Amino acid sequence: MVIQTNKKEFKGETLQEYLNWKYPTKEDKEKAKELVLDTIIIGRGEADLGEFLNLKMLFFSGNGLISVGFLNTIPNPEKLEILQIFDNSIEPTDIEVFSRFINLKELKIGTTDTFLAMGKRNQFYGSFKSYQNLTKLEEICIEATDVNEGLEYLPFSLARGGSYSNNIECSPHNTSAKCKAIQDQLRPFNYDLKAWQLAHPEKMLISRPEYFTSDVFFESSKIDSTKENSTKEVLKILLEYKERLLKGEEVIQEGTNGEKEKVNLEDCEEAIEDIKKELREIRIIFSSKDEWINALKNKIEQSKQELSETEREKVKRIGRLESKISELEKAKETISQQTQTDLTMEQIKQWEVENSKTWYQKVIEKLSKK
Repeated sequence: MVIQTNKKEFKGETLQEYLNWKYPTKEDKEKAKELVLDTIIIGRGEADLGEFLNLKMLFFSGNGLISVGFLNTIPNPEKLEILQIFDNSIEPTDIEVFSRFINLKELKIGTTDTFLAMGKRNQFYGSFKSYQNLTKLEEICIEATDVNEGLEYLPFSLARGGSYSNNIECSPHNTSAKCKAIQDQLRPFNYDLKAWQLAHPEKMLISRPEYFTSDVFFESSKIDSTKENSTKEVLKILLEYKERLLKGEEVIQEGTNGEKEKVNLEDCEEAIEDIKKELREIRIIFSSKDEWINALKNKIEQSKQELSETEREKVKRIGRLESKISELEKAKETISQQTQTDLTMEQIKQWEVENSKTWYQKVIEKLSKK
């Protein structure tokens, strides 16, 4: 294969040949922070990236790759922040292969409808449990893959609904891909991961117990840093006030006029909601332990109610069955009586026939004697 890139001519075919051509020396490889593959690769796509010590971004999309074995050769996986390998033909591979890249912010491994129409498809599979330690993820794509479970393990950094709901791309694109299970779970929540997770606190308690014991902040890489620190500090103070007020303690703060004033719980909670709104506007995600604990309490009450309703329905169903059994017993008795009556009538007819034959025989006997 011959391509023209940066006024140089690449005549190789394999991924290793391409990398050696583009980064001919060890020094070139060590300096590289970004790898962009801009050619179609022949073969499985195997290569040794052991000398790329400072990789932060890797863009290998639409290149005909079959294997991702080269990922295992990256020497410093914690440095990688962006990994795009969508629109290839990756053979069946468990997404556990990405678990070592703990500082990834963007991970796109799916297949778009354009490449599906060309017969291409990345066949990744597995559970999002493999992403549990990738706590900085902001965007993921599993389109047309067979990743089908584990939403409770996705990090809080992805829990951004509303105008940021496209950060989890999971469409099967009219294929039989198992990622449809993920789409079906998120759709009722408008693809808001946090909303889904709050609706399943029993799963979150197992997968993310830390949410129930401490407040969680996630600072997006796109935040407005000029407002971030002060807003976050104000929220922390208000949360401390709320905790003290709930314990029955008196909280005194300095008012706008410099005078001391007492803080009441209602005003404190209102201020907390205002700060949360402001945080969302500057793209800082916040979640308090209280809302997770409350979600769990609500789930328990809901389960109790459902169980009670189930029990009531069970009693009703037993009543209906008993009534039906009673009706069937009556029907059985009626049939039995009818059968007995039919037998009796048959016996009567038979008796009449037999007696008729006896009378006839007696007449014949008398006539024969004469």
